Amino acid sequence: MYVQERACEIFGFHQYVPARDKLRTIAETGMHNGKLAAKRALEKIRAKTKERKV
Repeated sequence: MYVQERACEIFGFHQYVPARDKLRTIAETGMHNGKLAAKRALEKIRAKTKERKV
């Protein structure tokens, strides 16, 4: 589903931390495009949180 994929991309681009739980759900149960986009978005959010800790 391309809408799901695009939404995940936007969350990842803005590194929107409150969306992590929804992104995890999509990464497990979403459509193929959505799963991959959610995983990429989660990686970007993790990178942001790691930068803040350093």
